[in-house]
Amino acid sequence: MQTALAHNLCLAARPTAARVVGGRRVPALRSASTTRCQAATVLGRAAADDVVTIRFDSKGKPVVSVGGTSASAGTDEKAELAELANQFNIWNSALQTGDPEQVANLYADDGILLPTVSNQLRPDHAGKVDYFTSFLQLKPFGTIDDSFVRFLTPERDVGSNSGIYTFALVKEGKPVKVQARYSFIYRKIDGVWKITEHHSSAMPEPVAEPLDEVRGLFDIWNNALQTGDPEQVANLYADDGLLLPTVSNKIRPCHESKVDYFTSFLQLKPYGTIDERNVRFLNPAKTLAANSGIYTFNIVKEGKPASVQARYSFIYRKIGGAWKIVEHHSSAMPELPAAAPAAAAPAAAAKEPVAA
Repeated sequence: MQTALAHNLCLAARPTAARVVGGRRVPALRSASTTRCQAATVLGRAAADDVVTIRFDSKGKPVVSVGGTSASAGTDEKAELAELANQFNIWNSALQTGDPEQVANLYADDGILLPTVSNQLRPDHAGKVDYFTSFLQLKPFGTIDDSFVRFLTPERDVGSNSGIYTFALVKEGKPVKVQARYSFIYRKIDGVWKITEHHSSAMPEPVAEPLDEVRGLFDIWNNALQTGDPEQVANLYADDGLLLPTVSNKIRPCHESKVDYFTSFLQLKPYGTIDERNVRFLNPAKTLAANSGIYTFNIVKEGKPASVQARYSFIYRKIGGAWKIVEHHSSAMPELPAAAPAAAAPAAAAKEPVAA
């Protein structure tokens, strides 16, 4: 059968005339028997589902090669990568059982664990059980934020999953979330994936609290005022952002109208200071936030320094990963300052008696 296939795949037995292959002139073949020999030899090594390819080198000599079906190979590798990626879900499900033995059993006998919150290396089963006995008290549930899954050997029996995960925990009775970096190295042992290396580490850069980020948006706006550039200030507002300014009756709904307002306002050389504020998120996704309170502006009016206190509301929306002002309402303090107590009238001078 293979010989018949070889004959079918080979070129004609006799030399052929020069021909055009792939857009270029290829010399005549001098020996078809060589091609038959190559094809027969290769087919002797080929599996039933292998693809046999005949190509021509730069001299027109036929080269016969065997390769697995590319579509099938690609599909197999994707399925195996998905299986490798799923090992995290198996590990995470073991955490949900609350059983440290069940978690530790997912590691190879020589597996190493370098945990996030312990200085101790855990090279053996007992050490891993000890760590997970404590860790599971936090009721951890992991979610992968970013991952890279790949094989480390051509045989696809060693693979890695590295990235960033977040754990939802219960700490001191309160729900918290902790983000960390991870590396899982897996080895297939007797057909089963086992963890041979697990390194988990805290994020090395300090992460700002979300509300701190919102608080800092006022400083960004105030710093833009110091540039004296109305365009730079107006660019901090969303395209549909509204400005209701302190000293203008007009609502400013578009970029041009905001530039118009700040062109005048910046002539006062304003510098803002927050006296009182309340910062909070307005939706569960934390993409809408408010900063409301009282601020005081130091300004220069008619060549003289002055200060003006006002109430403010900034509403921010995260758009394309950046915070933008969607509503800014600023108003004068509605109550007049309490009048200072009147100074006591000076006592009338006693009249001296008129001499008779």
